[in-house]
Order: sequence, then structure tokens, then C-alpha cells
Amino acid sequence: MNAACYDIAVVGAGPAGAMAARLCVAAGRRVVLIERETLPRYKTCGGGVVPRAAELMGIDITPAIERTCRRIELYVPGLPPQTAQHGDDPLIHMTMRDTLDALLTQAAASAGAELRTACRVTGVTEHDDYITLSTGQGDIDARYVLAADGARSNIAKLAGWPETRQFAPAVEWEVHASEADMQRFSAAVRFDFDFIRSGYAWVFPKRHHLSIGLGRLRHTTADENLNAAAARYLQALGIDADTPMQRHGYVVPITPRTDAIARRRILLLGDAAGLADPVAAEGITHAILSAQHAAEAVTAHRDPASAYTQLIGQQLMPELRAAKILSRLLYEHRLLRTMVLRLQRRRAVEAMVDVFTGRRTFSDVLAHRSRFLRYLLSRAA
Repeated sequence: MNAACYDIAVVGAGPAGAMAARLCVAAGRRVVLIERETLPRYKTCGGGVVPRAAELMGIDITPAIERTCRRIELYVPGLPPQTAQHGDDPLIHMTMRDTLDALLTQAAASAGAELRTACRVTGVTEHDDYITLSTGQGDIDARYVLAADGARSNIAKLAGWPETRQFAPAVEWEVHASEADMQRFSAAVRFDFDFIRSGYAWVFPKRHHLSIGLGRLRHTTADENLNAAAARYLQALGIDADTPMQRHGYVVPITPRTDAIARRRILLLGDAAGLADPVAAEGITHAILSAQHAAEAVTAHRDPASAYTQLIGQQLMPELRAAKILSRLLYEHRLLRTMVLRLQRRRAVEAMVDVFTGRRTFSDVLAHRSRFLRYLLSRAA
């Protein structure tokens, strides 16, 4: 171990990594934040930040907010369109991840984290009391490594983690819509269930364009090609085929790793650990929470790996288990879902919107379900 050894190396300058780096610096640790790209960089993501996640970030993210939506529209086959809002309260903040991630990373750097960009990790060597990361900018030694490097975590692969997560494939278009189309879609976030089997489609209005996409939350034997389904969705929305747009494909891990999320001196955060919720595939909230738990584990506990595993097990795993039950109801038991929405429309729609926007937890929805809904959920579990 050389004299320049860091207390903590954080890999990945997304919300989880930037948050973890800032919190570790605040605890008096020497931290390096490593990002393989040059910032700001485009990141494929819907970019929706629910108010709960924005509050957890602990800084003002207003400069990164392109639009704040106070209404959500839900479209479910066989039912009339549903609209939900909570007065004038914001439901989802629309961001672009290049701007948001750069803002969060700058906050970490300003707090005292050393930032290394365009720095790709190519090797991980574990020693008794530290870890060496081989990079294109030379070796970096650190007592602990927090891997916040996303769904395809390079650190997890290099450290020999087996792949045990399940992935939700998604495709998204950044649509440079006409002024008329921007006016049509700018007032609300839109979700269309069952436009693709076992998944949903969405329209997220940004400042000057629309993010339009769809994802599949459950694998079926009759899966439709995502690109074909997305093209069909654009047509259904009335978006002209000649409209300038860029297509991006990606995956979201929607089940946690089944072996371990922490091992000796390496902790996996956010998507690297598989902590996105399996209902909406929203990962930013749990990424931020995992960053908080990881920072606590490496700065306040003698055995960070065990402490982090325990914190995630106590704070996030119950939510993910509850979300899995609701996900099965939404995407596998469509007749039951339609029955719930038809018979308990207002309450059911409000519950769906609340969990999608982080106003209520998945556990809370299950805990306050009616006797009838409890019966249906027992069928879906």
C-alpha cells in the first residue's frame, strides 16, 4: 500500500456514486471519485426524479430540472383514461442525466472528493487491508471501494461477482417534437400499461423535447421486439415518423443479487447491486438510499460489508419484496389488476401513482390494502 492510499474509492459518478463520495468526505475521509467518461456525458435514462429522491440528494437540484410535472395520466386497456394529481404538489421532476449527474458530481468535488474523469478501471486486486484499482491513469489504492458503476458494473465483473440479477430491457427515444406535440404532452407524465406485454410505455416531457420509451418488466414466451413496439407506440401517440429523434436501448436490474451485495472491502450500490424497484424500474431513489447506507457502513462500522448488508436488508429489502408482489399483480395478473382498477378505481389509481412517484412506500400500500385487495394480492403473490 503506497502513501497515497485513499480511504475510499467510489467508482461511477451517477447519483449513487456522487452522493456516497460527498457523504464520505463529510465524515472526514479521503475520497477519490472515478468516472470512466468525461463529464457531462449522456446517460440513457428516463430522467424522472420523484420529490422524495430529490430531497434525499441533500442539495438543490433545480438547475438540473427541465420540467416539473404535477399531473400523471394512466392508460389501461379496457378502462377510461385516469388522471391523478395532488393539488399543486410536484409529482415528478424531469431531468436529463448528463446535467443531473454533473451537478451532483460537482457537489462531491466541491466538498473535497478528488475527481478522476475519463478514467476506466481495468483491474481489481484485493489485498489484506486495501484494494488496488488498475486504471488508464495508473494504479489507485483505497481501503474500501464503493462500486456505483451501474447495471453492467465493471467492478463487480472484475472482482469475480457472478451474475444473479434479472434485467428489464427498455428502449427510449429522445424526440425533438414539433411545437404542437410539445404542447400536447407537456402538461403531464403519461404511462400506458400493456402497450407492450408485461410492461409499460411512457412519455416524459422535457424542456425542449420528449423522452418516449417502453420497458418490459416480465419475460414471456411471446415477447414482442422492443423496437417494433416502440415504433408502434410513437405512431399511436401521433408522432410523425419524420420527427428528428435518437434511439437508445438499455437494461435495468430489477432483482437484487442473490449471493452478496458486499464482500470484504467492496460494496455494490444502486443498479450494481440490483436495487431498482420492479414496479416502475425506478432506480434513483434506492441508489441514493444505498449510497447513504454505504457511506455509513464504511465510515462508522468496523465491518463495513456486514454493516452495509444488514442496513440494506433492513431498510430496502422489505420494500423490494413488497414491490415484487405489486409487480406481479400489475404485469402477470392483468385480469386481477383490471378488476382492482374497475372496482376500486380512485383508491387503486391513487395507490399506483403514489408508489410510482415515491409518495408512499410499497410496504405501506400492502399494509393498508382492503380485504378484497388483500385477497387479490394473495393470488398474485
